[in-house]
Amino acid sequence: DSLEPWIYIPVTTSVIVIDVPVEGIYELQAKQKGVIQGLPGYFGQAESLWTAVEEVNVTSVSELGLPAPSSIKGFYEMDAQGLVTRVKLRINLDISVAIPSAIALMVSIQQVPRELDVTDHSTYVTVDNANVLNTGAFSVLAGSTVDNIVVATTSNPLPSIDLSGFFWGSLDGVVYRKATGSTSTAFQFAEPFSTVPSPGDTITWVELAWADERADDFKLMQVVAADGSMEVAKWTAISYTSGEYRIAVDRAQEGTTQKTADKVRYYPAPGAGTETILVPASNFVEVENNGFEGSSDAQIQVPPGSWIAVTMATYVLEGMRVIRSPIVPITDWTRL
Repeated sequence: DSLEPWIYIPVTTSVIVIDVPVEGIYELQAKQKGVIQGLPGYFGQAESLWTAVEEVNVTSVSELGLPAPSSIKGFYEMDAQGLVTRVKLRINLDISVAIPSAIALMVSIQQVPRELDVTDHSTYVTVDNANVLNTGAFSVLAGSTVDNIVVATTSNPLPSIDLSGFFWGSLDGVVYRKATGSTSTAFQFAEPFSTVPSPGDTITWVELAWADERADDFKLMQVVAADGSMEVAKWTAISYTSGEYRIAVDRAQEGTTQKTADKVRYYPAPGAGTETILVPASNFVEVENNGFEGSSDAQIQVPPGSWIAVTMATYVLEGMRVIRSPIVPITDWTRL
C-alpha cells in the first residue's frame, strides 16, 4: 500500500512495456488483484501476495536506423561577446522511414584542435612522433584505487591546475587510459584499471595532441585522407607497442567508407568535449519536397580564437529506445 498509486495492467499479453521518465535503477513489485483465473478453475475475487522485489537497471538503447540528412546548411547568431544565441538549419531529409522526434546539433569548441598526424595500418594507426608532446612516469603512492592514482603528497603537490587534458596513463606501460580529472595529489580515470596499484608501482604517462573521454558508443574520430576525403572511425584502445603509440580503430562508421588516414581528429558526438543542442522536430517546417527548415534558441559561449566543429543527427525517441541517423558533419574544424 505504501507504493500507491497503482498501475493496473490487464494481463492480455506476455510482454509488458513500462515507460520511465529517466534512466536509472527502478524497483518493481507486483501482485494480482481482482478476478484471478487459473488452470484449472476459477478463483473469484482475490489478491495475491507480493512478488519478490526486483531491481531493473533501465538504460537507453541507441541504434542506427534513420537515413542521414543531406544538403545541410547551418546558420548562427553570435553577439560581440562570443555568445551564440540562436541556430538555424536547412536540411534535406527522407521521412518515409519515420518522422524524427528531434534533431541533435553536436558542437565541439576547443582552444586547439584535437588532431594527430598518423600512419594508417587499417586496424590501427600509429601516432607520428611530432604529436607526442611529452612523456614521463610517476611512482604510485599509498591510497591509490583502480580509478584514482595518487602520485603526490599534500606537502609536495601537483600544480594547482587540471592536468588531465591530454594526459594518458598506463600501469603496465602498454595499454593507456585517458585521465579524466586531477587533483593536487592524484589523477582520476573514468575507465578504471583492472587492479589496484601498490605503493612503489610506476604509472607511465604520455601527452598526445588528441584526447577523448567519451563512452564506447561515441568514441568517434574523423579520418582525413591526403586528398582531403573523410571517414568516421571509432577508436577502441591506445597502446605503446614496438616503440610506437597505436590507436586501434573500427573503420567505416556512421555510414562512411574507409579511407587511408593521413590525420585523425576528434569528431563531435555525445559526451565529453561536445555540447548537444536538441531541436524539437516541431520547430521544423517543410519548405519544399523533403526540404526542411527550423531554428532554436541556444546558449553556447565561444571564446575568442577558439576552434569549432559541428555535426548533427536525427532521432526518434520511443520510450528509452533511441533510433538515430548517422552523425554527419555540418562544419569541419574552423577557427572563429
